[in-house]
Amino acid sequence: FGPRLLDVISNICSRNLLLEETKCVLLSMLADVKSTRRVELDIGTMKLAIDVDSRLTANFTDQKPQLLPQVFLSCCRLIPKHIKRLIRSKKDIDTRHVDELLLVYFSSL
Repeated sequence: FGPRLLDVISNICSRNLLLEETKCVLLSMLADVKSTRRVELDIGTMKLAIDVDSRLTANFTDQKPQLLPQVFLSCCRLIPKHIKRLIRSKKDIDTRHVDELLLVYFSSL
C-alpha cells in the first residue's frame, strides 16, 4: 500500500464511488497507525479518511462520522512521537511532518 494507491482511492472517492467500502478499509488502516516510519503514508491515509467521512455524512444524512474519531486518535498517538523526533533531529522533514500532523489533527475536530 503506497502513496500512488492513495491517489487512486482518493480519485474514486471524489466521484462518490465505493465510499462505504473505503470507509471499512480506512478504519482498519487507522487502527494500525502507531509508528513513525511511514508517517507520509499515514498522513495521506488520515487526509483521505477525513475526505471520505465528510462525503459520507454529506450524501447520507443519517450517517454519523466514524472515521474522524479514528483520525483524531491516530494523531494523538503520532504527534508526541514526532515532536520528540523533531526535538532530537531538528531536521526540516520532521518539522514538516509535525506541521502536517497538526493540520490533520485540527481538521478532525
